[in-house]
Amino acid sequence: WRRRGVLGPRELPPAARLAPLVAALDEGRIRPEAFEPAFDRAVSDPAADPDALAAPPDPPPDAAAEVASAVATVVAQATPRKRRDHGALERWALGLAMRRLRGVVDPRDVAAKIAEQLGRER
Repeated sequence: WRRRGVLGPRELPPAARLAPLVAALDEGRIRPEAFEPAFDRAVSDPAADPDALAAPPDPPPDAAAEVASAVATVVAQATPRKRRDHGALERWALGLAMRRLRGVVDPRDVAAKIAEQLGRER
């Protein structure tokens, strides 16, 4: 909504519309990285229910398996790249993995697993 110029500053919704999202973030019901997409939708889509947007996403049935799968996929893609800057490689892999997992799992946990796996690939 900001980049596309959908709304001007005077057209923002009332604060009460955004309150459920802020409360969910403050209470830890939604992950911080899930807040921005929910906020953007609440602002740009008047039909979106703020309470539904504030609800935590349903975790995958087996979150640990989903993380393991995402990490294995990005490590396999990262291995041929073997950049000198190992930190850049880890950040790149984390960005790919979190596309599937954003808002559902803690990115620090995924980053640790990626670092561990890439460390083994060195």
